[in-house]
Order: sequence, then structure tokens, then C-alpha cells
Amino acid sequence: MINNFKDFNQHNLIIERLHINKEIDLYSDEIYPMISKSDKSIFEFTNIPYNLNIIKLIINIKDIAIGVSEQLDLNKSKKTKNGWIIYLNLKKGFSLDKLKHELNHALRLTLIGKDKMIKNLNHIKSQNIFHFIKDSEMERFFYLMYLSNDEEINAKVMETNGFIKEIMNKWVVDKLSKNEFYFIIKGTDAYRQSNELIGFSCNSVFKKYDENKLNKFFYILEENKSELDRIQDSYFSKLRLIVKVFRDVFKNKTSFKQDDKNIYKPKKGKKFYDRWIPSQGEKLKKRILSLYDHYE
Repeated sequence: MINNFKDFNQHNLIIERLHINKEIDLYSDEIYPMISKSDKSIFEFTNIPYNLNIIKLIINIKDIAIGVSEQLDLNKSKKTKNGWIIYLNLKKGFSLDKLKHELNHALRLTLIGKDKMIKNLNHIKSQNIFHFIKDSEMERFFYLMYLSNDEEINAKVMETNGFIKEIMNKWVVDKLSKNEFYFIIKGTDAYRQSNELIGFSCNSVFKKYDENKLNKFFYILEENKSELDRIQDSYFSKLRLIVKVFRDVFKNKTSFKQDDKNIYKPKKGKKFYDRWIPSQGEKLKKRILSLYDHYE
């Protein structure tokens, strides 16, 4: 219970520091038991807190291929004059933390819109240009890029909040000591991933790439993202995207021939990623550690 204006402000400051949305947190707690204890595969909710600007939430529980995670369906989700209609795909046997993760993505969609969210993900989607020549080093880099994305970091904090709640429910406690909190946190995906990001360096990942090959890789990645951004601004964006895919395949834009004498100078090269990815890891770790304020 928040008894006065001072308590209200203090409460809001804590929530802001946690980087979690109170309404999404409480709403996911409310609907999770209904979904997890049912044999139904499709759920439709309309009793959603008004200020979330979501008029309908449709959750599809299904068998998802190994290696594919739960997801917010960006293609189906849409904005109407009355609010957003959101589609989520969840794996059978999903947990509370995964529901919170995807609802956080849904919240971000309602706040920034589909076009901006897609653009925020273009630096990850630009990896598709390397589809036919990916090696293990590229795969590792793109995995870390995915974890470093702000959209994923925001959702990972909410997911971790859900994981902690599940543990507390099992322990039947409503508070945690600092030692208990750190014991739980150190077992989370978010903590492990933050350490992966903090320890990143181009040299540790791209062991088979010389300087020019690495610069070419970053240059192609950069150019592809810029093109994806321009396509997104086009009225015929879907058609242009299809044309781009076929053009890239036929032109073999990703060739890494040994006799390539061109000098590549990406705007964001090795120094940028050696700073940016570890800094995103620090951001993720700082945010999940701040969750303790919510449970002490």
C-alpha cells in the first residue's frame, strides 16, 4: 500500500530503477496460472490494463522447433484506432519468465511502433546476407550481437524478474536476503550472458580473420543494415526486401576471396565492437543486480 505522495514517488523511482513495467509485471502474474494450468492451445485476452494500450492479446501455445525461442509475432501484431492487437507464440510448458520476456517486447512495440522496432533489429537481421557462407566465428558474433541489442536487454531484465518470482514461490517467501538474491541471480541466463558480453573481444571470436577480412565483414554488415533501413522507409518495403534477397544471392556480395586487394574502412569496426558489446554486458548486469531493491 502506498500511503502518501512521498511513498508514491519513492515507489516509482524503484520501478524505474528496476527497468520493469509494473502493469506488465502484475498482468503476467495474473494470467500465467490460467494459461499454464489449461490444455487449450490458443488464448485470447481483452481484460488488459487500459494504460498498456493493448486491446487484445492472443497467445498461441505450440510445439516450436529446437533452437527457436518463444516470440512476439511482429507480422501479425498490429495497431488499431483503439489500441494494439498483440500475438505471442509460446512453447508448450513455457515458464513465467518467458511470458514476461515476450510481454515486455509487446510493451516496447506499443511504445515505439512496428517500424522503429524493426529498425532496431536491422543490425541483427543484416546477418542474413551471410546465410550461405556463415562459419562458427560469424555465428558466435551474431549470437552476441543479438544478446547486446537493447530490445533483448530490456526483455531479459523482465524475464529475470519472473525467474526470481518463480523461485520465491517455490521457497514460499516474499523477501530475499542479499545472499539469497545473489545465489539466484548467479544461476540466471541473464547473469551468464552479461559475463559473455563483458568478456567479448573481436580477437577472441574472429581467430581466423585477418584485419582486412574483418574490416570487409564489418563493412558489408554496415552497408546491409543501411539498405535494410532504407527499405523499411519505402512504401513497397516487402517487395523491395524480396528483390534485395535475390540480388544479394546473384551478386555474391559476401565473397571473401584471398586476392581481394580492396581496403575496407567500416564506420564501426573492431574498436567499436570491442567497446560496445562489453558495455552492453555491463548494462545488463547492472540492471539485473538492481532487481534486489524489489525483493529486500
